[in-house]
Amino acid sequence: MQKDALILLVDQPTPGKVKPKLIPYLGEENATKMYISLLDISAQVIKSLFMHKEVFYEDQIREGDMFDSIAEKNIQVDGDWGTKVKHGFEIQFEKGYTKVIYIDSDCPVLKDQHIKQALVALDENDAVMGPSLSGGYYLLGLKAKNDALFENKIWGSSNVFEETLKELHLQHQKVFLLEALFNVDTLDDLQRYLVYISSQNNALNPLKFKDRPQ
Repeated sequence: MQKDALILLVDQPTPGKVKPKLIPYLGEENATKMYISLLDISAQVIKSLFMHKEVFYEDQIREGDMFDSIAEKNIQVDGDWGTKVKHGFEIQFEKGYTKVIYIDSDCPVLKDQHIKQALVALDENDAVMGPSLSGGYYLLGLKAKNDALFENKIWGSSNVFEETLKELHLQHQKVFLLEALFNVDTLDDLQRYLVYISSQNNALNPLKFKDRPQ
């Protein structure tokens, strides 16, 4: 049996709901297509990883999407973001996986090497974190349940990473930190990614929107 598992959460790509901070600049339809394109990038990153992969959908499982044949599909529990991620970790540990990695589904500069590095780091560390430039984290790796990491936090705020790292240190957990990356949530993020694209010949461009059933 594989010992490693990867989880990610996916929102329903409903116009007007996803990527709200980009809607004033892209419009509802294009902001939604942007989100779907970011999901495509995530699917391409994880598809070749030799580990169990599980996608947790909001409300209902989507069939015929970019995660078909790549990942097992499940449904998120009710609650805030922390509750949903905590549940994802719990499911994997209950299945017997000994290293579980959570990644954001909209971090287009995340590479499979980051995930592989996190798995190796968990051999000698209790946790791995990938800080995001917005103050959260794009990756969290654990070897055991740790409910305290998902409680008493304001999700989406600029101090989630700092508070989570502080909690791990208070628990005397050994933590490995990956390089800081960014998600695409705001106009500044989008501009940052366009600069990245211009410097990387093989970068996937989320502005090349793909038409998929909504």
